[in-house]
Amino acid sequence: DHQHNVHESGLWCFVIHIAYLSFIQRVYALRPPMSNTMINIRRDVCGYCGACVSVCPQGSLELIDAYLTVDTETCKDKCKICSTVCPLGAIEWVEK
Repeated sequence: DHQHNVHESGLWCFVIHIAYLSFIQRVYALRPPMSNTMINIRRDVCGYCGACVSVCPQGSLELIDAYLTVDTETCKDKCKICSTVCPLGAIEWVEK
């Protein structure tokens, strides 16, 4: 019975995650591009949780060995979703 509950909770987490990503993509579609700004990761604040990586619609963020990297070529639209979901406020947008 415990195994069944664990499986169900994992399934619910997956369903909620998919619904959340769908919501984020709709929000992303409504936001205008912010071309005069660039992303800045505050590494002294970042907890390397990966929340930003999972919501990036362009796949521009990657967490490798507890180090967050940004592909500035694919992070063109500057949607700022990553900074919105960061629980620690480690992602900033600064003027170029």
